Amino acid sequence: MYETLREQVVYETLREEVVYKTLTEQVVYNILREQVVYETLRERSVRDSERASSVRDFERTISVRDSG
Repeated sequence: MYETLREQVVYETLREEVVYKTLTEQVVYNILREQVVYETLRERSVRDSERASSVRDFERTISVRDSG
């Protein structure tokens, strides 16, 4: 009986460690994924603002050319 109980305790402890490690990996994965998404959104935002700036410059050039 003692041997069985001890084995069960060891098994439960190992299972809890595996669950904990899995959860930790999931948390780390989620954090990394959020960072990637954030970086991607930030790069897209920068790219969009640069594109908008170049469009404004282009429109300004055309309006100067048309008025001149």
